[in-house]
Amino acid sequence: MGMFNSSWFQRDEVAPPGVSPTGMDTAPAAIGVQDSPPPVEPELAREPLWVIYASETGVAEHLAQDASRALQDAGVASRLLSFDQLKLDTLQGIGSALLLVSTCYDGDPPDMAEEFFREHMQQPASLSRLGYGMLALGDSYYDEFCGFGRRLKHWLQASGAHAWFEPVEMDDEDAAATRLWRERIGAVIQRRRDARQSSR
Repeated sequence: MGMFNSSWFQRDEVAPPGVSPTGMDTAPAAIGVQDSPPPVEPELAREPLWVIYASETGVAEHLAQDASRALQDAGVASRLLSFDQLKLDTLQGIGSALLLVSTCYDGDPPDMAEEFFREHMQQPASLSRLGYGMLALGDSYYDEFCGFGRRLKHWLQASGAHAWFEPVEMDDEDAAATRLWRERIGAVIQRRRDARQSSR
C-alpha cells in the first residue's frame, strides 16, 4: 500500500516558526516528539481510534471533533467521547486513543474531567493495552502550563499505557502546535495502515 496522503495530516512545505523542516521543535521549552510512532499491532490497527477530550471553553472539543471528522474522511473508524462520559473500564478496553485535554488556571482539570481525575487518577490503573497520542492545551501565562495534560501523561505512564509520541503542548491555540499535532496523527494512521497490510 502506498504512503498515506491527506492534506489535513501533512505539515506545511515551509516549517512554522520554532519547528525545523524535520518536524522537531527547536525552541526552548520545546514540544518534544519522536520522528515516528512505534509499530502498531495488526489486531489493534483494525479497532476504532478513539478521540477523547476534556474541554472547558470548547477549544479542545472543537479540535477533537475536527480530528474525528478528518479520521473518518481518511477511512479510519473513530469514536468521539468526552471525559465526563469516560469510564475507567471503557478506557481499559481501548487499544488506541487520541487525547485532547485542556488545563484550567494553575494546573486544574476542566470541569468535565474533574470526576475522572478525582476517582481514578490518584493511583495507577491497568492500561497496558492502550496506545495513545496526546494534545495538551494550556496558557503559558499561568505558572503550571498544561498542568492537567502533564498529570494525565504521568498517570498513563504509571498505568502502563504506551505513548506514540511525546505530548504536543499547545500554548493558547498556537498554529505551529496544531500543524505538528496533525502531522503526528498522520504518522499514526500510516503505521496502522502498514500493520493491516502486513497481516494480509
